[in-house]
Amino acid sequence: MSTAVIEIVLPSDRRELGELSLLNGDGACLAGPFVAYGKADNARAAKNGNRDRDPLIQWGDTPDGTYDVPEIVRTGENTVYVQRSYGPDAMLPIEPVDGPALQAKMNGRTGLYIHSGDLADSGGLRPTYGCVRLSDDDMRSLLEALRLWFCADDFCSIPTHGLRVLIRPPKEVEDA
Repeated sequence: MSTAVIEIVLPSDRRELGELSLLNGDGACLAGPFVAYGKADNARAAKNGNRDRDPLIQWGDTPDGTYDVPEIVRTGENTVYVQRSYGPDAMLPIEPVDGPALQAKMNGRTGLYIHSGDLADSGGLRPTYGCVRLSDDDMRSLLEALRLWFCADDFCSIPTHGLRVLIRPPKEVEDA
């Protein structure tokens, strides 16, 4: 069985951009790195009682940790996941299994995804409600790399049982 890891390196200051790479089971890069953004929307977080965007509670920044991908969900036209918010192709729901992500889940945190969507007026990636956002082009490239790696016919037939997501800080922060 083929395995793969989506490694997402996000700075502790989630206002800064991070990187997402698709790695094979041996750690070799299959795709990326792509620019990734794991910051929650300030106004939505504050409106829902998480003014500091604490990743361990709902409406916070994306929590570090290990996740499984239970499925790949089509987005965009003819779906409930509108293109502006989730992108035109598909998204990856991520289910916490370890680390701060699991603690966040135990605190009631739900609805975490890797997805794309329209850019901000400035041309950069927009904040989410606690997910990881890529550009539409980078999301499509990630999905295509997954499709090829797992020998799937299309994005939504990718067998996700061999896919893990690791969200972590940069190495120099880990080593400090």
